[in-house]
Amino acid sequence: MINRAVYRNDYPLISRAKALSSKGAITEALIISKVKDGGGEISITREELNHYGICDITSKNVVRELETVANELMSYRIKLPYKEGYKARWVNLANDFYVYNSDAVTIDIHKDLAPYLVDLRECFTAVEVAEVASLSSKHSKKLYMLLKTIEVKPEKNFHPSGRFTIDELKGALGVTEEKSYKDFKQFNAKVIKPAVKDLNKLSDITVTMQPEKKGRLVIAIKFTVNRRSSHQQKLPSFSFPEPKEQLSSSLKKLASKYNFHDTEFLLLAIEQHGEKALKLAFQTFENKYMNPNIKNPAGLFSCKFPVIMSEVLAEQAAEVERKTLQKSIKAEQAKKEQAAEVERLELLAKIKGNERALYEKQDDSFKSLISFEDCNEQMFIDMIGGSNE
Repeated sequence: MINRAVYRNDYPLISRAKALSSKGAITEALIISKVKDGGGEISITREELNHYGICDITSKNVVRELETVANELMSYRIKLPYKEGYKARWVNLANDFYVYNSDAVTIDIHKDLAPYLVDLRECFTAVEVAEVASLSSKHSKKLYMLLKTIEVKPEKNFHPSGRFTIDELKGALGVTEEKSYKDFKQFNAKVIKPAVKDLNKLSDITVTMQPEKKGRLVIAIKFTVNRRSSHQQKLPSFSFPEPKEQLSSSLKKLASKYNFHDTEFLLLAIEQHGEKALKLAFQTFENKYMNPNIKNPAGLFSCKFPVIMSEVLAEQAAEVERKTLQKSIKAEQAKKEQAAEVERLELLAKIKGNERALYEKQDDSFKSLISFEDCNEQMFIDMIGGSNE
């Protein structure tokens, strides 16, 4: 299970009507990971929601838990900028949020919001939902999603210097309307500093901040964001049953070696790519990523699967191309050999009964070296070829 939220970093959704709860922030990231071009309905399984701590699917109150998140996100509004032909305005993240199916919730996304959440160009940021979920507060989750826009390819971003005004930060963190944070000192002490501390402790980035003043008033904060090289990627955990009889014994053996028991995932991969490609993916995983320090190989495999499979498919395509070329070369060679054999048989037909005449036409030096009785089939072919008969 790997979910990646992708959103535009030239305008990273920094204006919000109010703060989301911790569960709401994770759900927002999960929703963004599912959005398709044009908006419309998406589906999130209850297993996924349970995995990220949004609900407890074993609880009898699971529907009530989902209703709470649904009500929060249904009233959660995002301000779209005056850009690309329409005026600035507020839209709801979700037009509809249906939680009563037993397997999944369905959510309808505003069509005008979709272009900000779908990877259609270079200036996009990708954030793994598991990283967002690992942070301890709602403000650190929001700040993380904002600061990731300057951590990757900063030269292409809207805030290449990492500078955000105080109003932008309050909008991004959803506290614009919080009266207690009107004063920067309180905003910094209660929101910014704890969030930065959380990011530096738990996330894959390190953050430093430098307030910018106009007189005695702080008007902006400049953030410096670096990737933490020692950070271990947050990996999903699995509690799935052992692979069932739908899987071949050889594939079950491979999957069990890495404690990977998500049967549904494996069956879908087979449907999309074939069992041979899936087996090659496990082999590639073993060769490139496994080492004794990996404590959760199943989680790492699920995270690396898209990259591994793209490599496997590229290798398979190259192998098909190589075999096609070899087949073409062999066919051409066979064609040439067949033509040569036809020519040889035609020459033999000309030779038959004319051997003595062909021998007598050769010069004396040839006859002094080779007698008529010693001439073989190829010699007679050479003779008739040389005589142009």
